[in-house]
Amino acid sequence: MTKLDFLSRLDTLLRGMRPAERKQWLDDYGELIEDRIEDGLTEADAVAAMGDVYDIARQIRTDAGLPADASESDKTTRRKVLLWVCTAPLWIPAGLTAAAVALGLAAAALAVVIGVLALVLALCGTVIALVAGLYGAVIGLAVGGIAATLGGALLIFPHPLQGLFVIGTGLVLTGLAAPVWMLCFMLHRLLKGLFHKTVSGIRCLMQRLARRKECVA
Repeated sequence: MTKLDFLSRLDTLLRGMRPAERKQWLDDYGELIEDRIEDGLTEADAVAAMGDVYDIARQIRTDAGLPADASESDKTTRRKVLLWVCTAPLWIPAGLTAAAVALGLAAAALAVVIGVLALVLALCGTVIALVAGLYGAVIGLAVGGIAATLGGALLIFPHPLQGLFVIGTGLVLTGLAAPVWMLCFMLHRLLKGLFHKTVSGIRCLMQRLARRKECVA
């Protein structure tokens, strides 16, 4: 038997081992054969001095925790494949069901998040519209009150009673502008705080989801 035949047969008998480990054994025995040839033996005698290749393979496989016979390893692999094939009618529907349930839960969670965001945006829109309307009312009251006051001042000379009434009305309107403006200011601060809390909540939710994905990965 030549060195190439010996190593080729050993390689076949060591199938099932990790490629790097198998290569290391082949390199080691190749060096041993070369050492014996350098000592003066012929290639056939050097190979024969190694011993029976089947015994060598059994010992290597046993030390590595593998079945002594490569055919037993092949049988084990075939049994595993056969087991997976035979149980496919059980684990394929189960896997598909689990995937469908997971997708359903994910869709439900996404729908809840979208619903909450839509509700928050709707509330923000309502508050914005209310604040804008109140600011418009403040401007209208202030402008109307000033205009009424000035008009009453002009009217007081030819018609004193009517002028005083118009001036009083203008002062009342101008006075109402102040509490309405305070209400606008309070609603504006409320809207600003709600916006910041919403943004912070969305940011925290995204960070938690990112952390969960990293843990799963």
